Amino acid sequence: MQESATAGILVAFRIRSFRFQFCADLVVAWAIEMEVIILAWYILTATDSPFLLALLGALRFGGTLLSPLVGAYADRISRKRLLLCIRLSFTALALVLMAFALHDAVTPLAVFAVVTIAGLLRPADMMLRQSLIADTVGPSILTNALAFSRMTVDSARMFGALAGAGLMAALGLANAYIIVTVLYLASTLLTLFIQSGQRPAPASVARPFAELREGIMLLRDARALRHILYLAFLVNLTVLSITGGLLPLVARDIYGLDSLGLGVMAATFAGGALIGSLLTATLMRRFDPERLMFRCAILWHLLMAMYTQIDSANIGIPMLAVIGLVSSFVMVPMASCLLRRTPIDFRGRIMGLRQLAVFGLPLGLLCSGVFIEWTSVATALCSYSLGGAVFTFFLWRSWRTGELAQA
Repeated sequence: MQESATAGILVAFRIRSFRFQFCADLVVAWAIEMEVIILAWYILTATDSPFLLALLGALRFGGTLLSPLVGAYADRISRKRLLLCIRLSFTALALVLMAFALHDAVTPLAVFAVVTIAGLLRPADMMLRQSLIADTVGPSILTNALAFSRMTVDSARMFGALAGAGLMAALGLANAYIIVTVLYLASTLLTLFIQSGQRPAPASVARPFAELREGIMLLRDARALRHILYLAFLVNLTVLSITGGLLPLVARDIYGLDSLGLGVMAATFAGGALIGSLLTATLMRRFDPERLMFRCAILWHLLMAMYTQIDSANIGIPMLAVIGLVSSFVMVPMASCLLRRTPIDFRGRIMGLRQLAVFGLPLGLLCSGVFIEWTSVATALCSYSLGGAVFTFFLWRSWRTGELAQA
């Protein structure tokens, strides 16, 4: 009986393509998170500017505006080929920055240039990996597969953040970047073994803008899909902008920690999210995903508002684990709901439009960076969190009204 339950929990791993994709996504996620911590700490210490730190985080998501067009092409050609090209580009960019570091020629300008280019590609990477999972696993195990896929990101944010901070402190920028480059290369090689999945044959003539318009028209007629995208934008604008780019500021200015302390903070949040993803894949996989994500989104904002008022690392850092746990109860059901409700030949376009919601994160980073300069870290971040909780409540209420009307 126990063996059967375990097999049910790990059912997604019975699919060969998912096993390779899980490994490839895990390695690239580790490389990305190590790179984020290394470069964020470098910029903060080199410039001593909260605004430039926020700008660095914002640039990582510059490609969100291009994601819908990438999604239109992904509905036409091999998603695997696109993903492979993107990860080859990550490897090439890491090689460039590694060469600069080995020659002691790294400057903030060089870092911003590389991050800007990588940021044009990174949103498409997330979009393609989720679409590929939906193409290669059945609908009945989609939540299970997406939850395990989310664990690759969560584990990277936990252990990758610690590794990045530790390598930066122990080996320096150049040697740390050699390891980052090797990880990007390993992910590219593993991506070669992913299957493309079965999809309907596209039309003979490429019309990316017309096809994108079809995806937008689908959203116009699908109220539930729109509400999921609204929620995705909101959490990126508010709570994810705090944990996704401003933790170095909290670590230094509120807790008085160094780069290792920052790594512990990022790892604690990711550790909670990792446990949350595991629970979503196992014990909570039968919960109604729509209700789960809306309720937990409100709780997530309220917990973050409480966190911003804590000035003790001994209390604040453990609380990050709870916040990370709740975040997974939002993000995994969100991806599952979106992919389940989207026709297979529209997945690339809808997931591309979903990536536009990520634009809320750099927007939130830039706005919060300005507000922090005017007020204080605690005041600005608490206001963001409470405002997000209010908007989430009204969004949930609107969604429930629509569901009752359809029933």
